[in-house]
Formats: sequence, C-alpha cells, structure tokens
Amino acid sequence: MDKKRAIIITLACIFVLLIIAFLSSFGFYKAEIYPIEIKRFMIRKIKNDNMYMNFLKPKASSILNQGDLVIYKSPVFIDPDFKEKENLCSRIIALPGDIIHIRQTEVYVNDNLVAENYERYFLFRLSMQEETNFKELLDDFKVEITDSLNNNKACEFIATQYIAEQIAELSGIVNVRKIVGDINKGELGIFPGQGYPWNRDNWGPVVVPQQGITVILDRKNILLYKKIIDVYEDNDLYIFGNNIKINNQPATQYTFKKDYYFVLNDNRFNKPDSRTLGFIPENYIIGKVLN
Repeated sequence: MDKKRAIIITLACIFVLLIIAFLSSFGFYKAEIYPIEIKRFMIRKIKNDNMYMNFLKPKASSILNQGDLVIYKSPVFIDPDFKEKENLCSRIIALPGDIIHIRQTEVYVNDNLVAENYERYFLFRLSMQEETNFKELLDDFKVEITDSLNNNKACEFIATQYIAEQIAELSGIVNVRKIVGDINKGELGIFPGQGYPWNRDNWGPVVVPQQGITVILDRKNILLYKKIIDVYEDNDLYIFGNNIKINNQPATQYTFKKDYYFVLNDNRFNKPDSRTLGFIPENYIIGKVLN
C-alpha cells in the first residue's frame, strides 16, 4: 500500500470515528414544548444505562443544572421499550437531594425562591363589562383561550404574566386575575394522589430522592416512593394497610439506588411534569437541550 493511500484510509477512519463520537454524544430529538407544539431539539446526551456508547457521555451530575431544559422519556407507560416511549421536554427545577416546595405558583428549592428568568405560562380569568368575542379581542396576543364564561362576558386563557398585564390595559376590561389553586385543596391527577392535599400551584415540600439517601416508610409516604421502589428500582413491593414488604421482607425504611429529578414545564397550567408524573429517574433522561 502506498503512502498516499494509507493517509486517505487513516483520514477516512478518523472521520468515521468522529461521526460515531458525535452521534453518540449529541443528537436531535422531537418533543412538544409550549407554546410551540413540536420542536426539534439538539441535545447533549448523558450517561444512561438504557442507551449505548456511554463511555463518551458525561454523567448527569456534571452537566445538569437547575433551569436546564432536558429531553426525557415518559414514565407513564412502563411496557414499551425505552426507545419507543414518548419524548417529553421539561425544565429541571430540583436536583437529587433538594427540597422542592411550590407555594401559590412560586417555586422554592431548599427554602429559597427560584429566580425563574424565562417565560412561564399560567391560567388567567378576564372579565368584561359586555358580551365579547374573545377570540377577536385577544387575536393580537400570544394566548390560548381555554373557556368562555358568564354568557361571553368572561373567559379563561393561558399566558405569561407580562401579556396578561398588557391585556388588562385594554378598553372595557373589568379585571384580569391569575387563577391560583387553594392551599390544602387537592386536585385530581396530581402526584402522589390520595392523601396529599396538593395541586398544581401548591405542592410539597418533599426531598427529591437521591442515591444513598434512606427514608422512613409509612402508610402515607409510601405513595411518594412506591413507583420508585417497585418499578424504577425493580423490587417486589407489597402494601396492605400499615404492612409494607420489600422483596418479601418487612420494611420500615428504604435506601434509594438511583438519582431522581423534579421537572416542571414552562406551561404551569395543563402540561405533564413532576407534579403529575412524579420524580424522573436519571436513566429516563436522554440529555440536555442545547438550542
């Protein structure tokens, strides 16, 4: 083999290896993000035992931070193969070991108010003096009308606080107010369900499960951890009243084997996130959004 041909083959091999390294470390994934329906994201992949080529990927703890958008697999359906699960896009709010608490839509982590410097969408109610065509009235604003009330003298819509304040300045407006759930009034579909008076606007406080942390188990808080113990960490869990068994042994405490994250969508009203899905296991996260 002559020298020129050897150089060409070497360069070709290097090029192929670079392509393989890029595709294993980065990728493009489609997911829904509000207010855009579907968007294609470029992501930096993280180590994940559900995927291949992990030696080229960083650990989640080294690149994931509070406020990052991530692509992760839906934990709703367990049976499909990992790659067949629906892609979801949410924002990391609390890291493993953090204490998460939502009070009147404001988010606190470790008892500190989170400075959320990005657009968040909430539910607002607009009241008018007269019957109104709200679709026409709000056509110039980036809002989603969800309901018309009081014989078309009021409507509810999803928007940012800034847009809601702009709408409040329109002629004929009686008021525009943010709809916030009552503290201690539970809401159907909110994790972990029965026994916890939580809603989308008032949730927690709870420590986000972290590898190595041990929690005391009782009849109430087992609701927070049963999917982690039974599904994500592959144990045989039995619950009957106050009787809790893990792998056929009576259990009063449990030590987590994996790290978990608490995520929120920028649409805080009606999009799935940790308030409805629960904690997201690290090995369900594909990567961090770069674009």
